[in-house]
Amino acid sequence: VYHERQESALCGQHCLNNLLQGTYFSPGDLADIAAEMDRLERQMMLEMGDATPEALKFLAEDSGNVDESGNFSIQVLKRALERSHELVLDHVGATSLEGQDLLSHDAFICNKSNHWFTVRKLYGLYWNLNSMLERPEKVSDFYLSAFLMQLQADGYDVFIVSPGANLPDPPHGGPEAGMGAASCFHTVSSLSRSGSTAGSSTAAAGEQKDPWAMAGEGQRLAPAQDADYDENLELAISLSLAQPSHGRAPVSMRPEPGAGEASTRIQARIPSAGDGGPPKRVTRRFHPDEPAAVLFIWIEEQLDQSRRRPFRLSFSTQIFDKADLLATGESLTALGLVPSAAVTAQFS
Repeated sequence: VYHERQESALCGQHCLNNLLQGTYFSPGDLADIAAEMDRLERQMMLEMGDATPEALKFLAEDSGNVDESGNFSIQVLKRALERSHELVLDHVGATSLEGQDLLSHDAFICNKSNHWFTVRKLYGLYWNLNSMLERPEKVSDFYLSAFLMQLQADGYDVFIVSPGANLPDPPHGGPEAGMGAASCFHTVSSLSRSGSTAGSSTAAAGEQKDPWAMAGEGQRLAPAQDADYDENLELAISLSLAQPSHGRAPVSMRPEPGAGEASTRIQARIPSAGDGGPPKRVTRRFHPDEPAAVLFIWIEEQLDQSRRRPFRLSFSTQIFDKADLLATGESLTALGLVPSAAVTAQFS
């Protein structure tokens, strides 16, 4: 099993290489993609007018796709996987995750703030390949759903990597195959002997947190060798009971982030009403974890009553529909609309 450990803030690179099981990407490779994305975003912004205050501010800002520490945006990771192996990242909302047949998928990418890591099935077993871990940790089939649901409860976004058939096999020759340093390779037998299972490390999700804190203790009738199964069962049951049975809560727009709070700046271009006038441009800051559907609420507030008709939003090469975003609950971060983005309203 190939597993890169954390270096600097390169968890995006580690996440992709751990997913693909080898040194497929260097920081320079991802930086080139980030520069390309920056050029595309700059071109789109200038097409909306190069003398507006928003455009001047955008051009004066640093890259929105990579920072000086090496943190890469979701757009960069998506583009890298699409080009190298024709892989797609599909965001899974909390409601969707609960109803998914997760065992039918071979890999997941998890993200919170600037941290990314992979969970992938290798040799018939799921492994937590978080670069913050000392070594990969096994995630049992039974525990997989509870593990991912716990991550979501802790604020992580979960993406399904598909199609699984496009994922490369791990290099059976280990370091001799030329796919990474010897220190990055672990045999399944050595990991099994070390007892590396998800929940046994305090850094399982990149944070100092005990994932068994809610598992409870007490007398068990099962023999000692079934302790891991028992603990997984307790956690799965407790997580199941904690899931709300009702539908998704209505979406509402929160006040703009205050000074010092994490934020993303969105500029919206709203075409004229057909009278030949210039398009309207509005800008607002949002909390990165807000549902992306709030953009529709925001733009609807800018429209005259006579112009309130269905519309979609375009961003780069993507088209967003209000009904879809309301159904999935995807956040601005999950759709790559951070730390800034320019969207255009497209009326029916």
